Amino acid sequence: MPHSTTETIHEKANKEVTEAHEYRDPLEYLKDELKLLDLRLLRLLIIRTNPDTPEPQNKGLYVTSEEIFSLLNGNTTAAKKNRQQSAGLDSIKNEIDQLNSKIIKKISLNSDLPMMKLCRIFNLNRFEIQTLLIAMAPEIDKKYERIYAYFNDDITNKSATVSLTLELLCSNFSEKLHFQRFFSSYSPLFYFDLISYRENQQVQNSISMSFRINDRIKDFLLGINSISNDLLDIVTLEYEDNIKETTHIEMDNDTYRKILNILQTGRETNILFWVHGSTEHERYNSVKNACKSLSLPLIKTDIELLVDSPDVRKILKKIYLESALYTAPVFLSGGDLLLSGHDKGRIIKKHLFNILSNLSWITFISADSKAPYDIGFINNRFFNIECSLPEYNRRLECWKHLLNYTKIPLSEIKELAGRFVFTETQINQIVKQALENKIPDELSLDDIYRAIHTISSPSLNFYARKIKHHYGWDDIVLPPDKKRQLKEICNYIKFKHLVYYHWGYERKLALGKGLNILFSGPSGTGKTMAADVIAGELGLELYRIDLSLIVSKYIGETEKNLQKVFNEASSGNLILFFDEADALFGKRTEVKDAHDRYANLETNYLLQKMEEHEGIIILATNLSKNMDEAFLRRMHFTVEFPFPDERHRELIWKKTFPERAPLSDDIDFKFLAERLKLSGGNIKNIALTAAFYAAEEGTDIEMRHIIFATKREFQKMGKLCMKGDFGDYYHLIEEDLRG
Repeated sequence: MPHSTTETIHEKANKEVTEAHEYRDPLEYLKDELKLLDLRLLRLLIIRTNPDTPEPQNKGLYVTSEEIFSLLNGNTTAAKKNRQQSAGLDSIKNEIDQLNSKIIKKISLNSDLPMMKLCRIFNLNRFEIQTLLIAMAPEIDKKYERIYAYFNDDITNKSATVSLTLELLCSNFSEKLHFQRFFSSYSPLFYFDLISYRENQQVQNSISMSFRINDRIKDFLLGINSISNDLLDIVTLEYEDNIKETTHIEMDNDTYRKILNILQTGRETNILFWVHGSTEHERYNSVKNACKSLSLPLIKTDIELLVDSPDVRKILKKIYLESALYTAPVFLSGGDLLLSGHDKGRIIKKHLFNILSNLSWITFISADSKAPYDIGFINNRFFNIECSLPEYNRRLECWKHLLNYTKIPLSEIKELAGRFVFTETQINQIVKQALENKIPDELSLDDIYRAIHTISSPSLNFYARKIKHHYGWDDIVLPPDKKRQLKEICNYIKFKHLVYYHWGYERKLALGKGLNILFSGPSGTGKTMAADVIAGELGLELYRIDLSLIVSKYIGETEKNLQKVFNEASSGNLILFFDEADALFGKRTEVKDAHDRYANLETNYLLQKMEEHEGIIILATNLSKNMDEAFLRRMHFTVEFPFPDERHRELIWKKTFPERAPLSDDIDFKFLAERLKLSGGNIKNIALTAAFYAAEEGTDIEMRHIIFATKREFQKMGKLCMKGDFGDYYHLIEEDLRG
């Protein structure tokens, strides 16, 4: 029903406020705020202008008051009429008051509006809200650029200024003095970079300074919630809908419940959880699953990426601004840098802990090592959380539950649980993949092993090379006792679940339940082949570590590289094979200079990692006496690979040629074994070279091909071809030399 003509402005305003409904969306709210800003600007324009003053002729170089009235009122005639009314100021003031009341009422009814969320996060008052909107106006409507340029009396200054804001929002000089404090660098608007002063201003710390709104805040207030462009290369944002089912890691129950409670209630702020242990991937999945269970997004970045930023503090503030806007915990990987004592670590820790104490909600720092409680975080809401993989009994129950309807025996299920340290989610994935295109009755242990290799492959490609299985027990030639030792190693893993978990030996071990093995002996005696045989027998993948990529001349880099290797292999579902390990596991030396001291630190670090490791480590060396005694003490098995005697050399010669290789009857294996004192590696090289000679000629592999190939191998070894070595076959060497 229409208002009566006698209804006063204030009665109308009160009725509008009483009948106000909540804002439906951010744009409806911003429309009213901009209308309120227009009224304030119009009022200020009337105060400033004199209608009798003529406008300049060269209007292209100026912004005229008439143009401003037109922009604000939309009708030049009405604007002029308004200017001539003595009651115009009072009328506009009343309209400002009633619209402001209406906005305050309506915005309070919708707590989900971006502006209301911003107020809660940064504890903003009405003056600060309107300052934000004054800064925002030119970013969403170009008309405000000309309006601000007019009031700034500077056609080049099209931004909001401190002076203009105070004139618009303050009614007297005392208020202007009071509200100037909201423009200091420590006020929420500027401290949290919601707005910022424009750079390269000639006058500093003056009310004439201009400022602009943070682009990210502008988008947020418009209802556009996308992460800042500056962070796209270093930050990952995980929503609930793009968080797939991931690994669940056990944590200490009381602490884990406390994490979930804090995430759920959201009553506390400035919380720091230091998550350590297990692998980086598993620590992240632990936190990600906790956030997923509460429908919370998660912001992830790496501390090492931040270190390289030109302005660490600025980037950190942007990250935590995103955290506040998304109501998302922050996950920072690479926390060990903060404990390293390096200059970069100290710098970033200083900035990080300062921001954590002022701006953060909940932060997870992920590291391999536990943080000391005197790390420097002054807030008392600091918790160390250890992340660990599921224990044997829990793994066993999961395997039994999933394989209950198959024909796989319980003994083999127990062996699976003991041999492979998988999480429940990984076990689910393995069984699901193994069952593809199969019914439960058809499922075999081999199907499980194939699925395991698909699921558990680590990201070791940079530091290691995966060795595909080629050999079995029949291929390796060793003395019976040495072969028994290799089988004992396999039995150690096969019956680990029984000894450790059923007989209780795990309670007697303070550190890891892994297996450290030393293979020593001359080059070519079968150390790599033995590692291959063990891996094939146990159904584990074998990775040869590339020491050239591990060992670094830079202090601390070797440990960092090793840490990455052990982290990827921490679950124990593979074999780490360090060939020619003397370079890495050699004797510690007397400390004569800084290099010696750091070399010994690397050795000590390795000793620690070997004790903690849950999986299998095989060290191969040509001379065991070159190994540090501390390493030797930590070896569960030491296997010496002897240089093959005549009997074993003959077996090697016979086993080296494949069954389908066309061998001539003239090959004298006994002669080769007796006269040519070679290792298995050399024999394999000769057999392969001889095969190519025969293929080139289109004949079977004959004795002469083997003699020619042996001559080439001797040349490679730097060994002379003596008549005593080749006997009656020496003429073949001579003929080749003459030829």
